[in-house]
Amino acid sequence: MYNHAFFADGSEQGQKFASGGRDLEFLKKCPFCGAAMPEESHFCLSCFSVYTSPKPKTAADHTKAAVVLPGRKHLAERIVSAALALVLVVGMVLSFTAAEKSIPLQTESPNAETATGAATDPAAQTTSPQTSAAALSEGAGEELAASTPTLSLPQQVMAAVVGQTALGSTNVALPGTQTPESTIGDSSGSVDTPDETPGTETPGTGTSNSADPSGEEVDSEDCWVYKNEDGSTKYVKITKYTGNAAKVTVPAVLGGKPVARITRDTFADNDRITEITFESDERQVYLCVDSGCMTDLPALKVVRLPDTDLGVSSGFADNCPSLETIEVDSSQYLFENGALYYWNSNEWVIRYYAPACKNETLTVPSWCAGLEIGCALEENPYLKRINLHKNVKRFPSNYAVNDALEYIDVEEGNSRAFSVDGVLFAKNSSGRYSSSCYPPGKRDKSFRLPENVFLDLANFTNPYLEEIWIPKSSGVDFPDRLYFRRCFTNLKVIHLQNGHSYEERCRSTFTGVTEMY
Repeated sequence: MYNHAFFADGSEQGQKFASGGRDLEFLKKCPFCGAAMPEESHFCLSCFSVYTSPKPKTAADHTKAAVVLPGRKHLAERIVSAALALVLVVGMVLSFTAAEKSIPLQTESPNAETATGAATDPAAQTTSPQTSAAALSEGAGEELAASTPTLSLPQQVMAAVVGQTALGSTNVALPGTQTPESTIGDSSGSVDTPDETPGTETPGTGTSNSADPSGEEVDSEDCWVYKNEDGSTKYVKITKYTGNAAKVTVPAVLGGKPVARITRDTFADNDRITEITFESDERQVYLCVDSGCMTDLPALKVVRLPDTDLGVSSGFADNCPSLETIEVDSSQYLFENGALYYWNSNEWVIRYYAPACKNETLTVPSWCAGLEIGCALEENPYLKRINLHKNVKRFPSNYAVNDALEYIDVEEGNSRAFSVDGVLFAKNSSGRYSSSCYPPGKRDKSFRLPENVFLDLANFTNPYLEEIWIPKSSGVDFPDRLYFRRCFTNLKVIHLQNGHSYEERCRSTFTGVTEMY
């Protein structure tokens, strides 16, 4: 395997080298290769044969096979192998160094800035190919892939060696490896993973998709939360406004679909909103404004309804004490003197009365059939009198009148109702005059019921009445409210006509005075 001349080439110089510079005649020679050997040696430094006999060798000895010492031979092999490996490594380093000068290093660890102590320009920073995909949008990843040159395997190895040795703290991932997590999210020039998945935002900050408890998909566009209208995929309904604007414009189209409904509590508990304007769009075929869609809006003053097929509930605005104006451009609706009139295909009716209208008198016009059931008057603190013409057939009730109301007047000749001292008596479906209304603000201390009527005591309070006369042919609905002063809180005397069926119950329950007449 090895050339003997590596130690001694047979020449005089080689033999002298092998002998350590001593004279050749004083040396013994290897019987196998003829190389000079020191006197004290027991094996040849040239062929590594064992010299076993100190006596001069015979010709027969030369015929014997040389005995090689295995351990010593392996030692030599290892020395030679190490030398060759050293030469190979030096060659590789020199070649890689040359490649480094010709090919710029494009890959940089997110932690390079921290390791070097230098500020990194975000525009110049190059993200490692092993950076987590969650930290980059799809477009950014494509741009990175397009701008980073593809390195061959030797170049990648060179980059890794040079990066680790020359840059010290620079972390460069070898092919098939990943950047350690500790290098991602560093505060200095690193790429942080977003808190939210790209394309998903909370309502009021962009477009998002989230799950509704009902199982329906809920989308958010700007400040509007909406979803498909019930039973429809062509229209949407708004379920929540999440903005903070004082003047709000309600879009007619969201997500490319017409808005068909504004649901309950869409506008709720917001003390900033002063105006709500509904956008008009020819794509919006109809719009339903549900009861309670505007709730607890103390600053709301103006509502502008769109020009479309409208369905506005009588209780669309609840607890909005500052609402005084409703602007509407529609053949179905008319707002006049605080009242919102609605055409129900047969007649005009009053559907809503503005809480902030300061008129003390509401006179129902001759072309109007009266107040629709559910028309809320209770939030208005100013209205004191209602005038009804002889053709009115829809009347206010104790369920929906305001505390300031003092008087209801019905024009003579009305076949469905009449009034006595400001108290309304209207016929029910059976023809009995029992659909009555006693004004909560009526200040008279005494009142006498007419014959053949019943006074409805369902839902009102009057603190002024002290005496009441009830004829035998008349009575009250819910008499316990009379006996226990639940409606007339200051009632002192009940006058009953002799023979009235209320006598026994009144005497046993009413804590005031019961008198017969």
